[in-house]
Parts: sequence; structure tokens; C-alpha cells
Amino acid sequence: MIRKATVNDARAIAEVHVKSWQAAYRGLLPEGFLRSLSVERREEQWRRPLQNPEQVILVYELENQVVAFCSFAPSRDDDVDKTTTAELGTIYALETAWGQGVGRALWQEAIKLMREKRFTEVTLWVLKGNERAIKFYERQRMMFDGTTKIERMNERLELHELRYQMKA
Repeated sequence: MIRKATVNDARAIAEVHVKSWQAAYRGLLPEGFLRSLSVERREEQWRRPLQNPEQVILVYELENQVVAFCSFAPSRDDDVDKTTTAELGTIYALETAWGQGVGRALWQEAIKLMREKRFTEVTLWVLKGNERAIKFYERQRMMFDGTTKIERMNERLELHELRYQMKA
């Protein structure tokens, strides 16, 4: 079941976020960094977006347990029209839910809601080398638009990201 998240989902979202990073980014990010991810810190980081009316956060539940989530809001990028461009900020699922259509169902619901909010473009950022995610986005008709960025996680870790886009 897909539903809009509430602030009461902060802990469950944080657990999915941390566990999915640890699984999806194994081999792409340093193991020590992945082990250091904290559900408690993520839970605190999710409380504000869950209270922000511009953020749309959806959760996917199986047997009353959140196994995946996604979020979108107006784009944060300076080179796009924020009134017509939504940014898919997150889409993560527990490794046990991979390959079961959970991500595709969340994606379809998010796109439907983006259209209802009159967004005509969708962008997202994906970690360079994350082939599983890139293939998923390309199956959804997203295309690399040539834009890259580097996000610093700490003084030693940089994430090289690629921007994908499509018409909503």
C-alpha cells in the first residue's frame, strides 16, 4: 500500500534510508562511511521535510511495515524553472523489496502527484556508478541531461552525481 507519509513515519523512513544506502552503495562508497550511518540522525533529518507542505513524501507498506519511500518537491537546481520542474529527491527501498515492483509503483504514484501539482518536468540526481538505479531510471524514460555535480559528505568523501530528466 502506498500512502502519504506523516511525521510519525520519520523513524521507519530513516531505517529504510540507512539500510538501503548500506546495500545500494556497497562497493561505491567507503565501507566505514556506510557503517557510520545512523538511523537516529536520519530520523532527525526527516522530521523537517515531513512537516514541509512543499515536500511530498510517500511510503510503501507491506504488512504494516514501511519497506520503501520516495520524496519530491520543486527543484533545488538554479538552472530550471522551479514552478514547472519537480525534483525526485529520494526513492529508496529495503534490499528485500528490490525487484518486486515497489520502486516502480512509488515512481508511478509520484509522477501522478507531480502532474496533479502541474509540474511538467522531473529531474533527479543519481550517484555516478550506481548502475542499478541508472537502469531503473532509464526504464522510467529518464535521460542523463549532461549535468553533473559533486556533493561533499565530509572532508574526505565526495559524491559525483549525474542529473537525469524527463517530461512529467
